[in-house]
Amino acid sequence: MPTEEIVQIEVKAALTISDIKKIESRVGCSIDSMDLFLGKHKLEDMKTLYQCDIKKESGLQVKRRMIQILIKMSSGIITLDVHKHEFVKNVKTVTFLRPSSGVTGR
Repeated sequence: MPTEEIVQIEVKAALTISDIKKIESRVGCSIDSMDLFLGKHKLEDMKTLYQCDIKKESGLQVKRRMIQILIKMSSGIITLDVHKHEFVKNVKTVTFLRPSSGVTGR
């Protein structure tokens, strides 16, 4: 289960949200698979911190778009990266259509 981690960084108001994502990619999440939020508001990549009204001591939340799941099957274990809002039915379909070469024996 993921744990919450607080990372404090010093930035300038002219940086964009995309710039912050590049800095924050060190938390183990690729830039393309994360969104930044201020409260309940998703921040747009091209806006600056100033435009988003982010002040000193503001807390931004990193949310991953994708999650990794492990599926144990009789033929081995399958690892899938899926969107967190994906329907189980769709994940099952992908699992059974996946070539057997992607299955690791365990």
